[in-house]
Amino acid sequence: MAHANGPERVAIHNWKTNSVRLTVFPAEMPTTLAGSWSALVGQEPDQQQARPRAREIIELGMFERGELQFSTDPNRIDWRYGISSRQDEDIQPPTI
Repeated sequence: MAHANGPERVAIHNWKTNSVRLTVFPAEMPTTLAGSWSALVGQEPDQQQARPRAREIIELGMFERGELQFSTDPNRIDWRYGISSRQDEDIQPPTI
């Protein structure tokens, strides 16, 4: 039900995290980030995509109970982790 001041808010303890992202804007981009996925996860990613001319890399795959994505471009580095669309909605991501 809507309140006079707007819609009713959901209590924060009822919220569930769907995804998290870590973004880094390095002052100087490393010359290579090859092996970053393997160094973190301990195995090769399920998918890799590279655009050498644009200096972009995308690596992604399953990790723990979700999907992890590593991506870079000339200005930033991103790690994204989210609930896998292949799993039951009731499964929660691991505690960080």
